[in-house]
Amino acid sequence: MITEIGLSLIIVGFLALVITLVLAVRSFSKKLAQVQKDLHNLSTQGSDLIDNLNELTEDIKKKSKSLNFIFQFIDEFNKKSESGSQKDSEKVAEIVSLIGTSINLINRISGDIKKYVKSR
Repeated sequence: MITEIGLSLIIVGFLALVITLVLAVRSFSKKLAQVQKDLHNLSTQGSDLIDNLNELTEDIKKKSKSLNFIFQFIDEFNKKSESGSQKDSEKVAEIVSLIGTSINLINRISGDIKKYVKSR
């Protein structure tokens, strides 16, 4: 009789242990599913962020290339000024041309910025 009671207590204890283990595994499984969803959301957002950065980088490169002619012009203007081979009237004409080109460029850039902001 004592062995039967002891065996019954061992079985009840084992069943309690199994039930506790099953509940813990279910809880872990739910948390793991939530972590997978969060990780997927993070990777999607990270991918979107990288795409946006790539677009921004390409836009900056394109605008930088469009500014190169101004810097080349300024460099040539400085070289001509240093050599003294240019007359004052030619210098003034080039400066006025540079100012006009700069104004056109600023207008184009501001238009591109407005388009970019509207597309967001």
